[in-house]
Amino acid sequence: MRNKKNYIDLKNRIKQLLEIAKIKNKKTAFFISNTKKIEKVDYYLTPIRETKNYLHTGVVLFSNKMAKDISKMIDGKVSTIFVDTEKKSSSLKGMVNVEKAIKENTYKSNLRFYKANDLTVNAAEDFLNIFFKDDIRNISGKKILIIGAGNIGFKLGLKLVERGSEVFLNRRNTIKLKKVCETINIIKPKGTFAKAKPIKNFHNILNKFDIIFCASNNQNVISFDKILKLKKNVLIIDVGKGMFSQKMLELLFSKNIKVYRLNVELTLNMLVDSSNTFFKYISNMSYEINKINDYTFISNGILGRKGDIITDNPKMPKIIYGICNGKGDFLRLDTKLKKNYEKKISMLTKRKLKFY
Repeated sequence: MRNKKNYIDLKNRIKQLLEIAKIKNKKTAFFISNTKKIEKVDYYLTPIRETKNYLHTGVVLFSNKMAKDISKMIDGKVSTIFVDTEKKSSSLKGMVNVEKAIKENTYKSNLRFYKANDLTVNAAEDFLNIFFKDDIRNISGKKILIIGAGNIGFKLGLKLVERGSEVFLNRRNTIKLKKVCETINIIKPKGTFAKAKPIKNFHNILNKFDIIFCASNNQNVISFDKILKLKKNVLIIDVGKGMFSQKMLELLFSKNIKVYRLNVELTLNMLVDSSNTFFKYISNMSYEINKINDYTFISNGILGRKGDIITDNPKMPKIIYGICNGKGDFLRLDTKLKKNYEKKISMLTKRKLKFY
C-alpha cells in the first residue's frame, strides 16, 4: 500500500516549486532518479535547489508504476524533466526502467537525460580540482585509495588513473576486484603510466595514501585501531554512502581529521543551467552537403571524403574549418596553401572565405 503522506508531500513540493519559481521569475526542472537500494516507500524527495535560471527538485523512486504516476503529475507543469537513464534499481516486480516509463507518459515538458552515477563521479573530480587548485601537479602522482569498487568506484578509478594518480581499489569480492583493475588498465590510454591496483588489506599502508574515497555500502571499513596510521593531511571523501558511524566520526574529529561528504549540488546545477541551452543548440544543427562545380562543401559533423571542405554553412559558406584527408581528419596545410584555397573558393562562391 502506498504511503498517502508521501503523495501529499509530493503534491505540496510541486506546488511550492511552482509558486517560488513564479515569484522569482525562473524556469522549473524536476529530476527523476532511481537507486539500487530497495526501500519500503515508493520514493523520497530531494531538496528544492536554485540555479541562475532554474528552480529544481526531484524524487528517487523504486518502481515503474511510480515513475508513470509522477510523470503524469508533473508533465506540463515543469519546464524540464531530467531522467536518470541508468538501470540501477530492482523491485519486487522486476527491473525498474525509469527512462521508458517517463518517455511513455511525457508529452508537454522537455525531456533531458543524465546518469546519476556519472554525475557523482564528475562531482568528485570537480571537488579534487578545486581542493588541489594551488598544487602544480593537482592530483597527478598522488596515491589514492578507493574503498568500494562498484560502478562509481570503477568509473572514478578510471578517471583518476587517466590523470596520473596511483589508484588502489578495494572490494570484498576479490575476483571482481581483480577484473575491475584489469579493465581499467586495459582501456586506459597507452601513454598513461599510472595503474589501478587491487588491494585486499589496506590497513597496514594507510599512511601511504594522500586521498581516500569511501564508496562502499559498509560502515567503518577503516578499523578504529588503525585511525592513527592515517596520513596527517589525508583527504577523506564519503561519496554519500554513509560509511562512518557517529562514533567513528567523533574519533576522526578528535584526531583533527576532516571527512568531506561529496556535494553534487554544484555539478547538478551546472547540468540544469547548461543542458537546455546546449540541447537547443545541437537540436538546431543541420548536416548538409552541397556541391559547387568540383568542390564539395559539408557541415561539421559529417565524415568527408578526401578534398571535401568543412564549412560553417555548405550552402552559404563564410568560414573554412578544414579540408578532409579522407581518414576522419584534416589535411595539414601551411599558410600558403590555405591562402590558395581561400582565393579559389572565394572566386567560385563569390563570397570571401577565411580559414578558421
